[in-house]
Amino acid sequence: KPAVMARDNSIFCYTVYAANKGKSLENKNDLNILQTQLKNGVGMFACNDWEVFSDKVVQLSPTIQTTVLPANAEYGKFFRKDKPDHYINTPLFMEAWRKLKADGRWSAMSWV
Repeated sequence: KPAVMARDNSIFCYTVYAANKGKSLENKNDLNILQTQLKNGVGMFACNDWEVFSDKVVQLSPTIQTTVLPANAEYGKFFRKDKPDHYINTPLFMEAWRKLKADGRWSAMSWV
């Protein structure tokens, strides 16, 4: 008998915030957006469960901070062709997926 999974509308949301986007590039705009969304419970913060990963510890609110990703030797080594002063962010997302898989909270949701 095949296994049946009952689908509901639960969703796990995540994002990767790069505080250091490139050579001497601070990413304050994206942080402001995340902080405002969290304060108002909108965007990804309206999901059933969520996680914000980052390349360094960042405060999203007085009581909530990002989850720091392990250092990846590839991050900061390669640059985007369209924006040569910006790092390629693929290594950060690879580390985020590793942490998501290990954490397992996403598996309790129907959607990621």
